[in-house]
Amino acid sequence: MDLSRARRQLHFGDYIFIHRASLSNIGPTIAHRLKVALMGGYDKVRGTPVDYRNFKRAVNLFIGDRDAQMIVDKMINRQLHVPKFSFEYHVFHDELVSMFWADETMKCNYAVFGDVVSFDATFRTNKYDFVFVPFTGIDHNQKCVTFGAALLSDETEESYIWMLEAFLKVHQKQPPLALTDQDAALRNAVVKIFPDSKHRLCMWHITQKLPGKVLGDLEADSDFRKEFHKLIWNVYISPEVFEKRWNALINSYNLQDNKWLSDMYAIRDRWIPGYFKEYPMCGLMKTTSRSESSNAFSRFIYIKGYRPAIDHVASIYDRMLNGRSEALTDGRGYTVSSTKLPGSDPFEATRRRLKPRAVKKVTVIGGGSVGSEIATTLIISNIFVVLKEVNSEYLLKRIKTVEANIRGMFARKKLAQSPAEKALTMIEGVLPY
Repeated sequence: MDLSRARRQLHFGDYIFIHRASLSNIGPTIAHRLKVALMGGYDKVRGTPVDYRNFKRAVNLFIGDRDAQMIVDKMINRQLHVPKFSFEYHVFHDELVSMFWADETMKCNYAVFGDVVSFDATFRTNKYDFVFVPFTGIDHNQKCVTFGAALLSDETEESYIWMLEAFLKVHQKQPPLALTDQDAALRNAVVKIFPDSKHRLCMWHITQKLPGKVLGDLEADSDFRKEFHKLIWNVYISPEVFEKRWNALINSYNLQDNKWLSDMYAIRDRWIPGYFKEYPMCGLMKTTSRSESSNAFSRFIYIKGYRPAIDHVASIYDRMLNGRSEALTDGRGYTVSSTKLPGSDPFEATRRRLKPRAVKKVTVIGGGSVGSEIATTLIISNIFVVLKEVNSEYLLKRIKTVEANIRGMFARKKLAQSPAEKALTMIEGVLPY
């Protein structure tokens, strides 16, 4: 290894590598090892681990006490230049205590999938002890989508009220159902700010208390846990059936005097699925685990002795949220586009001028079971169909199948007489390929 002063001098590319590694939760020492592995040896890398640590320390000293102002300036600049990006923050005694942000994709997700909103504030990280609160829901493919995110300095009712007011200001409507844990301050804030929303408690947090609250009073080989979970997770029974089975379960194990079970039964309408059947998609959101999956990422970014500045923390959270938004999956997943700065797409103006042409005629090659269904769907949508077959016998048979489909829909009153008659004239058979 060459330890001369010239060889230890880092270049601009090395500075960028150290910074980008830190954004991925890689400290300067590990970043140096990574650079050595990528370049193929110590002789091909400038600087030592000490030089990498010195640069990182110099960056932190440069930021100093200006980190809060940096993140506010960064978010405000994004709000000015990114379409439909919203940012709210709150300062108390010249200190940044709360902030909330949501981009265009998050707003679109909430408008479409905002039937149930889960938010969890159970984890703190970084030296500022800020609480990260992701607002999470699920889409039509049962995948997590994010509606917004907040960083709070504490978990008081006042902070939660500010957060929910910021959420309401950005999204302009209350969620039909809000899912949280049993935090009293958070519940009070939800009741005040979301009076039209139904508040539901996380079942996972409740069941986690079962061993300490109940199972200690029972025999070690008791089947109570199994029967208890079988009852509370049943989404098909009505409230009346649940109450009957609950009382039978409590009596069979002589738990009538257990205060925790009595308290949970008193608020059963806040956490038992049978009481939420009328709310769309609530059967898929019985716990705040969707939000906690984001908080699990928060646990990953904390390393003992490595405490990033608040600007760095917000950047990591922002990258995590954007990573979820930009993920492209197969047909079983979801696809959403990321937010781009205006002018970043050289063909943007051209695309705005282009308009999709209406489909007027479609050729269907082969009128088998699938082809005849496609042809039927097209002609009832006022799209003319040219049906191609290998010979006249098959062609006549396929056209009769399509006509039979139309008459069947008319007989079942799924299609009126006038559209049915028109549909029968929207198909033509041809032989040559």
